Amino acid sequence: MTNPAELIGLIAQVSDRVFIWTHYYDENIIRSTPYLSPRFAEKTAAEYQGFKHMLYRQEYGEYKGEVKAAGFCGGSSRFSNWMSREDIMSCLTYFGLTDIRINFDQPHTPHGPCFALVAMRR
Repeated sequence: MTNPAELIGLIAQVSDRVFIWTHYYDENIIRSTPYLSPRFAEKTAAEYQGFKHMLYRQEYGEYKGEVKAAGFCGGSSRFSNWMSREDIMSCLTYFGLTDIRINFDQPHTPHGPCFALVAMRR
């Protein structure tokens, strides 16, 4: 996903509920994980329809072969932009999906912190 806030905004335009499973950026975890740290070189302030947030560019770089590897379930770009857990939750709220229920949060997985949630408009 190169513009996750746009995706959330577009989903909120056509649905009153969404299930999301996604990775998120956590500075302490990413920087302390040798496999992940080199993938994140830059962060950028971003805005989508008035929602201000940070994007953390995750480069496949030397791992770009993973994009073509069997079992890879990411996008087709050579990078993705991750948001922090807090920005994901704030984005959902900003676009009206305010009833957020977290199913699980797994900050220490081999491929980075991830969580799953359901968000609904009330």
